[in-house]
Amino acid sequence: MFGVPTKILNPYKMHPLFLILTTALAALLVDIPYLWTRVDFHKRFFQGVQGSPLTVRYAPAAIVYLLFAIALTYVAILPAKTLKAAAARGAAVGAVMYGFYDATNMATLRGWTWEMSILDTLWGATAGALAASAVFTLLKK
Repeated sequence: MFGVPTKILNPYKMHPLFLILTTALAALLVDIPYLWTRVDFHKRFFQGVQGSPLTVRYAPAAIVYLLFAIALTYVAILPAKTLKAAAARGAAVGAVMYGFYDATNMATLRGWTWEMSILDTLWGATAGALAASAVFTLLKK
């Protein structure tokens, strides 16, 4: 693919950090269009929840994507034998990670809604499935 010999893309011969960073990039590329198209909604929602404008701290955000990528890599991508398995495992990882975040917010933030929790957890499952599928496809060709 793209002129890169398949042997180089063997996930078992790749440096783990490179594989994790590839997965983090895939997750970010999947997430950006969703976040970009819903930016106004998120600004209003977080303004209502925290009483101040939404600000993103990029270092913690990068850590979140790295943790997501580690989970996707070791729970979804590497153990999967088929694209369907990678997608299903990725969906489970995404639902658990996003769901954990949303449940924590429900428990600690008065203005956090069930609607936001459900939609965000479903998006996490979708994002996890798409990112795991993309990396699985790239590596298994």
